Amino acid sequence: MFSRINKIKYFYKKNLLFLFLIFVLKINFLAASEWEQKKNKSGIEIYLREIEGSEYKELKAIMKLKTTLVSLVSLLDDTASYPLWIYQCTKASLLEKTEMENSEIRYTYTELDFSMITSKRDLITQSTLTQDSNSKTIFILLKGFPEYITKKENIVRVAKLNGFWKLEPVNNGEILITYQLHMNPGGNLLSWIVNSTLIDIGFETLHKMKKMVLLPKYKNAKIIKIKEP
Repeated sequence: MFSRINKIKYFYKKNLLFLFLIFVLKINFLAASEWEQKKNKSGIEIYLREIEGSEYKELKAIMKLKTTLVSLVSLLDDTASYPLWIYQCTKASLLEKTEMENSEIRYTYTELDFSMITSKRDLITQSTLTQDSNSKTIFILLKGFPEYITKKENIVRVAKLNGFWKLEPVNNGEILITYQLHMNPGGNLLSWIVNSTLIDIGFETLHKMKKMVLLPKYKNAKIIKIKEP
């Protein structure tokens, strides 16, 4: 009986943060309308929806990919690679990283070049990674921290950001990848410009991610704490 109780305690301790993040996601995205599909091409689906109290829409981009969880996490952990695949990203650096037994918290700095339509943007993102011990699904919760470092001249700081990456093992060795994002880009920027740009952000990011994850450095990566299904 004692060993059984210990196993139950261990299970809840190990999954507590994962369950808490799921709860936070449900609260954050509760006041939202139905998704509207905006693009379906090359195995990538793009959806937008209205968010109550915001003039900016929320993005959801999904695709299935025959790869491993370790390969995807390795790519997402490689901050220096962001300009190669994240839409309009020109600079990225890791500010801080804390690793725990069952989770990881990272703070990254990113610059985005939208100079064709508006001023450059930068953002500081907190990424909290957890993995469900049963389904092996990985959640990476994204939250903006605009005051984390001093603002730079001639670059507009993204005022607010919430979202996540969800990496869910499905059938035949495939991973269902969901990228969800809602943000206030800051500055005086018309909402229709932001909302139309979201489609490109979702599609181009996942399209390039599909190619990047096949590179040997990610395909052959090893991360002990990430468990494959």
